[in-house]
Amino acid sequence: MKTIRIGIIGLGGAARQMVPAFVKHGGFKIAAGADIDGEVLSAYEKDFGAVVSSDPADVFNNTDVDAVYIATPNPLHAPQTEMALDCGKHVLLEKPMALTMDDALRMCRSADDKGLRLLINEPYSFTPALRTIRDIVTGGEYGPLRMVHSWIYNDWLYRPRTPDELNPDMGGGVLYRQGPHQFDLLRMIGGGMVRSVRGVGGMWDPSRPVPGSYSVFMEFADGAVATAVYNGYDRLHTVDFALRSIEENPAVGRRAYARSRKALLKTRSPEDEEAAKRARRYGSGWTEPGGGGNLEWLFTGLTVASCDGCDILLGPEGLSLMTNEESRQLPLPADVTGRDSIASQLYDAVIKGEAPGSTGWWGAATLEVSLAAIQSAEDHQEISLAHQLPPYA
Repeated sequence: MKTIRIGIIGLGGAARQMVPAFVKHGGFKIAAGADIDGEVLSAYEKDFGAVVSSDPADVFNNTDVDAVYIATPNPLHAPQTEMALDCGKHVLLEKPMALTMDDALRMCRSADDKGLRLLINEPYSFTPALRTIRDIVTGGEYGPLRMVHSWIYNDWLYRPRTPDELNPDMGGGVLYRQGPHQFDLLRMIGGGMVRSVRGVGGMWDPSRPVPGSYSVFMEFADGAVATAVYNGYDRLHTVDFALRSIEENPAVGRRAYARSRKALLKTRSPEDEEAAKRARRYGSGWTEPGGGGNLEWLFTGLTVASCDGCDILLGPEGLSLMTNEESRQLPLPADVTGRDSIASQLYDAVIKGEAPGSTGWWGAATLEVSLAAIQSAEDHQEISLAHQLPPYA
């Protein structure tokens, strides 16, 4: 099996979740890494024998690195991707891929011009459940898709945050940081071609001055519609929709009410919060992330797609298909996650020359939805889109 020598740029929470997928795949060698935290770098070096540096340029210029995974703060995504491409590296990039459409489109053109692969890490659009929903919708047996909706409630705003995550000018808040996941999976189910967006963001806590919620309405070119609802204010949680599944599946588990908000109140300074955030970064005790099977809905949200002849529900019971004649559960693999799919896409694109699904161009189209939702919330009007495209497959 040929190997991709990969370097990881930014060893925070995203890398902690993605690195196990590279290891699980078997076709990657963790060859290098860069981060500003010396202790984190030491743990990473110990785990993999990787070459480490505090300067990403050292990884980009390393001739023993074929590709990089960039998981740094949002404002660094565009310049670091350009640097990596200029050094001849294939790139897997965290969402959002950029803070402006100009940057996103320039990155895509640069990768194409250089004959390099640029992929965006949108794992929830490539879970087995989402792919199954997409296959049912495109199969035509139940007629055209009419609407699709996703609801996510969690504690995002009150988890430990760095200053940039609480600054909208630096890509902070849920419309930048969580919207891409939800908008991307809705685009995947709906066929990608969003015609227009109307959005409202909620900034309800002055101590956390970024949007912590949103409601977004999307209309597709074929007339189907979608809504995305997100609330990160740590009251209702998506897990609360589990009902009896909490009792039947210990992996779901009950939660302590408002746990993240109460923990935040105990921090005495920004430094305390930074320390709490740091505790979630890469460490030598990493394990493979959970997910897969009937737990996917906890990450993608409670999702319902409706065609003329069926409703498809991704929820506490797994994936359910409800037709005019029957309701049945659809089996899902318990050990396959969306990040596994992203790792495979990167490998197959670089080694086998196969076209990936989560391309830079696809990611740019999702970014356009996020930016349109932000603009719509500011201008109180519907925003038409110009850079949409259908899923590759």
